[in-house]
Formats: sequence, structure tokens, C-alpha cells
Amino acid sequence: MKILINISVIGKNHRGMGVFAKQIVKELLLNNSNEYLFVSGNNIDDEIYEIISLSRHKFIQFNSPLPIFEQVIIPLLIIKHKPDICWFPSNTFPLLKITKVKYIATICDLIFLKDEIRPTLIYQRIGRLYRAINIRYGICNLDVITSISRTVINEIYEVFKINKEISMQHILYVAQEFKDIADPIILNKLRLVNKKYIYTIAGTAPHKNLIFLINSFLKLCKVNDEYTLVVSGAVNSEYSNKYPNILFTPFISEEEKTSLIENAELFVFPSLMEGFGIPLIEGLYYNPNILVSDIEIFREIGKDYVRYFDPYNENFLIEYLENKSRININHQEAKEYVLNNFNSKKTAKKLEEVFNEFK
Repeated sequence: MKILINISVIGKNHRGMGVFAKQIVKELLLNNSNEYLFVSGNNIDDEIYEIISLSRHKFIQFNSPLPIFEQVIIPLLIIKHKPDICWFPSNTFPLLKITKVKYIATICDLIFLKDEIRPTLIYQRIGRLYRAINIRYGICNLDVITSISRTVINEIYEVFKINKEISMQHILYVAQEFKDIADPIILNKLRLVNKKYIYTIAGTAPHKNLIFLINSFLKLCKVNDEYTLVVSGAVNSEYSNKYPNILFTPFISEEEKTSLIENAELFVFPSLMEGFGIPLIEGLYYNPNILVSDIEIFREIGKDYVRYFDPYNENFLIEYLENKSRININHQEAKEYVLNNFNSKKTAKKLEEVFNEFK
């Protein structure tokens, strides 16, 4: 079969959905049973570009804004190259359905439909509006809906009143590479050597709940000032350089991130909503002290291997540190759980089985 895959999400300095798509694409390229046509509306990750270049598969790039690329250029590429199947791995897809071509999309979350989550930045608002319009008017054109968790696919079926049974083949858990290669130099750069610090990976979007975490940390400082809060993923936060004991990192490598997670006294993930939450499995693998907000998706992914807190209770850090000694989690068991359940080979195999439904 000929399969077109939009890999625009695997851009430079990609996160979240880009990590998800990259791991699956790498696995798909190890199997030569299909012919792949990879397309992108922007420059892509160097590693994935090199892997595709060395393969027998094609890559086509047209630099353009995402809506134009998805709604104009991709349909033209479909008409020209005549794939049997198209896979769109990051929430959005062409509204124009080309006859006889099967559309498969991975909807990673429905946060963009939540009225209570309203982004403040203009580009975030535009992206939210585009995703909302896309799924409301285009979901009827999808031959298969996949998602990255049971929590999200349940929500999709409920919101859009899809009356059929959910297949486990359509739940494509995010996988992550765990290389056990850390770069401790980052600790020197950030002056964290021999310091106690709490680490988080959080963006500036409202659902990431970063302001709540900062306020919680400031409360902790009033009773215990020996900790520093280190934040990655929010370079342009309004809180940058505002407090001496809150440190926002620049963009960091995977190896630097690994070192920051491993050496943290506590890794915190405070989101109010997520489709999956890659930092959760990264934290599970690299650090025995993980504290995440008590939301349905984190219960699905973290099970009993992490500790949970109320994401509206700003005293949660104080309460956790007071009761830390009472909680014991087997870190080796948690690592094995992550490796067994969030495995790129398993996820790619599921997707290939979805492709094979149309043979």
C-alpha cells in the first residue's frame, strides 16, 4: 500500500505530538511492507530527515502556514500521488475528502474545545480556532479515529456522539526513547550542583497550570526556603527573572533534560488537562519522586506508580514534603512498567494493523 503521512509536527525543537509522531515514523521505516510518502509544511527534525533520506521512501516539503498546507497543498499531493491511505498524527487534517483515499487521524486531545481553557497569546488563539473548526466540520470524513489514550478516545466518542465500540487497536500510546544518557554539565550551567530543586516541564498555555505551580512554590518558600523551582518549556513566561529562587531554563537537549529529571528532589507535572503527558512517563523512568495532578488521564497512565495532588490546592507542596516519608514506590518496577507499556514498537504495530484493515 502507498501511505501518505503528514510529518509537519516533527519540526525543529518539537515537543508532545512531535515526539509521538517521530517514534512511530522511525518504527514504520523499519518495515518495508508499505510505500510511504512523507510530507511537511516546514523544516523537520534533522534525525528523522536523515533516516527518511537514507530509505527508499519519498519526502516532499512545501513551506507554508499549517492551514494552507493541510487544506490546499495536501489534497493536491493526494490527487497527484494517489495514496491508498493518509495518516494525520496531530489533531488536524484536510477537510476535503478525496474519493477512495482512506483518512486516519490521531486526535491527541480536545483541549481546544474547552470553554474554560482560553489561551492568552494570539498564535495560541488562532491555533485553537483552527483545530476546533477542523474537527467539528471534518470528523465525519475520517475513516478511522485513533488517539493516544483511552481517556481521550472516550471523550471524542462522547462529544461527537459516535455510537460504536472502541477498539484497543485505535489507542496509540505515546512512546519515548530512554537512553540513560544524561548531560550533568547542565547542572553546572544552571548552578544547581549540590542544590535541592523541584523540576517541572510546563508550557505557558492555561491548561499547563504553571501559574498555580509558581504560587504553590512561593507558599512553600515561606515555610521552607531551601528549594529552587526549575521550569523547562516556558522560556517566554512573564515570571522569568521575577523571583530569585525560580529558574526558567533555555531550550535544552534530551540529555540535559534527563539530567535535570534524575537529579531533582521532586518532579512535578501540574496540568489541568492533557491528552497524554509525555513528561509523566519520563519522570516515571528517571526519578522515583513524581508528583502529578489528580486528573483522569494521569490516573490512566501513572496508575499507582506516582503520587497525586489536587491541582487547585496551592498547599500541595507543603503537604507532600511533610508526608513524603510515609510513601514508598518501587522505582525499578515503575521503570519496567514504562518500558513494557509505552513502547514504540507496540504502538507502531497497532498503527500498521489499522493500515492493514484497508488491504
